[in-house]
Amino acid sequence: MMLIGIDPHKSTHTATAVDPEANRDHASIRIDVTFQEYQRMLDWACQWPERRWAVENARGLGHHLTSWLLARGEQVVDVSPSATARVRQLSRGAGRKNDRIDAAAAACVAALQGDARPVQRENSTDALALLDERRSNLAQARVRAVNQLHALLRALLPGGAPRDLSAAKAEQLLETVAPVGSAELTRHTLAADLIAEIRTWDVKLKDNAKAMAALVAESGGRLTDTPGIGAVTAVRLLGRTGNPAVDITKVVNDLIEEGWEIDPVDLATITPYITSKIRRFGTWHLDMEPPDGQAVGQLRLAA
Repeated sequence: MMLIGIDPHKSTHTATAVDPEANRDHASIRIDVTFQEYQRMLDWACQWPERRWAVENARGLGHHLTSWLLARGEQVVDVSPSATARVRQLSRGAGRKNDRIDAAAAACVAALQGDARPVQRENSTDALALLDERRSNLAQARVRAVNQLHALLRALLPGGAPRDLSAAKAEQLLETVAPVGSAELTRHTLAADLIAEIRTWDVKLKDNAKAMAALVAESGGRLTDTPGIGAVTAVRLLGRTGNPAVDITKVVNDLIEEGWEIDPVDLATITPYITSKIRRFGTWHLDMEPPDGQAVGQLRLAA
């Protein structure tokens, strides 16, 4: 199995093929970030029928290339930049840094350090995460607009506006204001603009909630059957934590269909949920019975 490390950049990617047994690089190629160059790199890698790609920061700059490789059936693992930096520092000639060395370090991490994480093709969970991130951005934008509106209304109304302020309530309050002078007229105009902006965010938040509900229903999840968990909460839970239980269930069902016998005891050890506490200082037992002939609670003072 040949490991091909990838050092991604915004405009170029560098790939280095590393033999995991000898721990040395065989060849390297540098490409521009285009579909044609992606294909050229894949054609170059076809000289090793058994191969695996180790992409540094596959969720960041290497995300697009990673998705392209996964769509063509390639095996890809994600390597964190901190892991490759550690390999460079511990290697001969520490301190040297270039794209080929970075790519080789990513491959070495995947082969020897155990810090690589397999990457799967995007699914509905990734779509839920995108909707959750979008909702967070919309909510932050709405809060920012409401705060600006409060600041303007404090200068236009005695005591300002109530804390729980909606677009309709702000419009009613603004209609009672008769601006005098250019400053108050400008505040009045800006407040009207912010009210319209808040209404826009409200519409977008409602559309986002509808998209969440539709995607949750389409994915077949039953998390919303739990009392108190709606579509928005379900999307936040699944989008931020993933759904490992669904993945494990699918693997187990596939094994059963292939004729494998699954032991429930073994299955319990790979549950994605915490079933026991982690003891920082190891396993220990508290002896509640003191040795014979030894006083309990006696204070021993130095002579």
